[in-house]
Amino acid sequence: MISEGRQPSHPFNSTLETGIRSVMLLEAFYPRQCDLIEMTWLDHLVVHTADLDGEDVPPSLHPDLPNRTGELFVRRQLVEKSLR
Repeated sequence: MISEGRQPSHPFNSTLETGIRSVMLLEAFYPRQCDLIEMTWLDHLVVHTADLDGEDVPPSLHPDLPNRTGELFVRRQLVEKSLR
């Protein structure tokens, strides 16, 4: 049940989900530092693994939609918010 004045939580494609992925990426790359641009690209590749070439590439978490050209811009904002 949702209290009055509270918005329902949407865990998928949220700052929470993105933040968890970001922490995992930072852990995997430690002690190397990553900037926001790298984190955005890495998060994109975690979600869209099928964008990588190779035989052992797992399927993407998100569908391969034809109109996702602006997704990196939106993802950058989401990664930035999730790391605050």
